[in-house]
Amino acid sequence: MKTILSVRNLSKRFEMHTVGGTRVVGLDDVSFDVREGEFLAVVGESGSGKSSLLKCLYRTYDPSAGSVRYESADRVVELDDARVRRVLPADEYREEVIA
Repeated sequence: MKTILSVRNLSKRFEMHTVGGTRVVGLDDVSFDVREGEFLAVVGESGSGKSSLLKCLYRTYDPSAGSVRYESADRVVELDDARVRRVLPADEYREEVIA
């Protein structure tokens, strides 16, 4: 089967500016493939990086390292080519959608 999502060595580190610049590892060296027809369950303890992984995949977070490749029937998207998504406060989102 064709691989539609390929994640290689994905990592995300956060710098805690309010705690003297302490660095926290949110995700460390994650790799996996998802093929057509497969489902992937992301499970783990609180603080294990599940949300950080998903936010890196849909580009709310910019990963610190690694690569993500999405492939559909008509195109291939490399993570580095995709722009970071902007998260808007609720009021600003409503104005942008309605306008």
